[in-house]
Amino acid sequence: MERAPSGRWRDPQQWRNRRPREVRIHELVEERRKAEPAMCRNLVIYRGSRIMMRQRRYRLYTEYCEGGVFTLYLLARSIMLLTISLGPLT
Repeated sequence: MERAPSGRWRDPQQWRNRRPREVRIHELVEERRKAEPAMCRNLVIYRGSRIMMRQRRYRLYTEYCEGGVFTLYLLARSIMLLTISLGPLT
């Protein structure tokens, strides 16, 4: 795990509501997920975070998605969508 450079860690632009910007983005996505679940169905679920101020780092906790190689998943999904759009081949 890498430490953030001191200047970047203290940069107010990198913080939202006393949290690192990336943590706040995940929180906002989860708020949106409650309101509109279909909109966020392809996004990983955020479980929480831990901020370690002295080490100038944070840790995100998200769901684990088993499924193998992501590029193979994308290829299979593209083929499936193409098949659906073309309709049955007869």
